[in-house]
Amino acid sequence: MDVNCLQSIYFLSHKLWYTNIVFESPRQAVRYRLLFWEADFIRIFAAIRALACSYNGYRGGEVFFSSFGFCGDPDRRADECTYVEGLGFADPALGRPQRNAIRIYGNAIGYAVILFLLLQNLAPYAVVWVLRLLYPAIRVYRGSFLASEENIQLIQFLSSIVCYLLPVVLLRRVLGLSAAAAFPARRLSAETALPLAGIVLGSSAIGSTVSLLLSSLLSLFRLYPSGPQLSTPHSLRAFLGMALTTAVLPAVFEELLFRGVILQSLRRFGDLFALCVSSVIFSLLHRNLVQLPNALLTGMVLGYIVLRTRSVWASIFCHFVNNLFPVILQTLSPYLSDGAFNLLFLGLNFLYVLLGLGGLVYLSVTHGGFFAPLRGEGRHAERYKYRSFFSSLPILVVTVSLGFSILLNLLG
Repeated sequence: MDVNCLQSIYFLSHKLWYTNIVFESPRQAVRYRLLFWEADFIRIFAAIRALACSYNGYRGGEVFFSSFGFCGDPDRRADECTYVEGLGFADPALGRPQRNAIRIYGNAIGYAVILFLLLQNLAPYAVVWVLRLLYPAIRVYRGSFLASEENIQLIQFLSSIVCYLLPVVLLRRVLGLSAAAAFPARRLSAETALPLAGIVLGSSAIGSTVSLLLSSLLSLFRLYPSGPQLSTPHSLRAFLGMALTTAVLPAVFEELLFRGVILQSLRRFGDLFALCVSSVIFSLLHRNLVQLPNALLTGMVLGYIVLRTRSVWASIFCHFVNNLFPVILQTLSPYLSDGAFNLLFLGLNFLYVLLGLGGLVYLSVTHGGFFAPLRGEGRHAERYKYRSFFSSLPILVVTVSLGFSILLNLLG
């Protein structure tokens, strides 16, 4: 006999009776007693069904029992069913209010992402228009900015603040989240933060390897996806500016948006759902297949870290460390030959994997249960959640437009 069979025998031999409830009126007592009788009947029904279908692995009884509509899916356990008033113990399919709530959140998040995309294209020109009052030498030529390296970094810095900060503020206000709820800031010790950073570096190395394999596979079909190219700083000031715009700002504002407002607002529908949705949107916004696998895996790890540590500062620190090393590597590239650069790149990825494994082992020993898996509400309920979220019009627009951008990047 399996575990479900033993649980069913235990329930049938220890039936629950509801006798310790004080009712306000006889009508309420009758109503609750009928509900309890209905619940008892359906639980006994499910228990007999589990016994019949567990005996010697026999599942033929599913055909009969599923015809009643009570947890009739052969692939579902009886304990996945929940009591719904008026329906008894039924599959935990989402009700209309919750589906509507998910769509409302999808609309708000979709409009915030659309605003972010618009600001990415418009904010640099607005910043340049203002900066030209101070630096008349800045020019715009065929969509490109002609300016010194420091002024280009200043444009990127101010544009990034506008692109991220405005959607973060507006989305938090629209969803009615307090700052404490949107940006959990539990204090984190260095003993925990450093192993977490190693885990993120390890996931980044794995994601980069997947991206390289995907690029190699696509090259067989003469498809060559491209990613953003980092400029090479030639001075300490340029290096600091590049580190600020490439490592610091994305780490802060991307985490506040994706692992802050978006992830925390969707947690009311389940941590697993919130983690997957925020990570998918985060990866799609990179708009190229070179970064997408890495962004998806790293986004999942960063989101999981925030859920477990209850601190967005943990993901900001890990994101910063993950972005800083490519800046250092790009700075060293002019002083290295191609062979030495490739050897250093492979050595760093191997080191990242070792750091990730070390972080996993250390946190598993010192923080028991830290890597406990996130559980959803059952296959049917999770499916309804994703269907409700991604069927909202703004999310559809975002998904289609970003997918089209990825396709253009692949073909161009």
